[in-house]
Amino acid sequence: MLSVQHIHPEVDLGTATATGNRYCGLQQDYLCVQEFYTKEEIPHGHQQIFIAAVCDGHGILGDKSAAYAGKALCRHLYSSTLRNKKLSALPQEEIATHLKDAFHAGHHAAMSLYDHPPCRTAYATHGMKAPQEFDLIKGVEGGFLYRPTTGHGHDKRLECGCTATAAIIQGRTVSIANVGDSAAFVGGGGGASAPCHSRPITMRHHGLNETEADRIRQAYPGSTQVLHDAVALSLAEEQGEADNTSAIVIFFH
Repeated sequence: MLSVQHIHPEVDLGTATATGNRYCGLQQDYLCVQEFYTKEEIPHGHQQIFIAAVCDGHGILGDKSAAYAGKALCRHLYSSTLRNKKLSALPQEEIATHLKDAFHAGHHAAMSLYDHPPCRTAYATHGMKAPQEFDLIKGVEGGFLYRPTTGHGHDKRLECGCTATAAIIQGRTVSIANVGDSAAFVGGGGGASAPCHSRPITMRHHGLNETEADRIRQAYPGSTQVLHDAVALSLAEEQGEADNTSAIVIFFH
């Protein structure tokens, strides 16, 4: 599904998402495009500021993790001191600080699920024909597990998290940050003499990216194993499986 907003005479902003079929159509992605001002609030000589965010959840509470993180991230930016300022006139370090603080707010919101998990949730794994309900129980060795409500099937650990990609846009000025592998693209063209084209403007953080894998090993030596799951991904694709996929799209005319 593609959602697009015309935000400037020369710019369109949107989010794109595909649910996939790996988890029986269960959508664990959170997407948001939010305006800073109402039409009447835009300061004289300024343009509207937009916030765009995509969070891709994983684990049994992945949908909630993505929603908690995405909403907290956007709320932090919306209430920040970026209001009434021109992005093009700000130092890059100031915008980077706002984005970093917003990501910390999103992280803390997502982690709060471990302190207050829901008593019941729905989840689907490989081979299921439909999402299944799970009830929260206390594990034998401490911590929490989710057990199928029907009593049939395997317990699931209380485990969740999400990616986060966020952009702040004002006119043709774009500031972007990301953690994980949710992408943002910038595109252009579309006229009779200039066909549409696009390119990613984020780096995907996962084990198949050697630069990211090396960073993780150096940051956590001896305590982290980076799994290269290219074979598993290829096999899933051959079997017709597709995961949730979402992205931010910024299109310049």
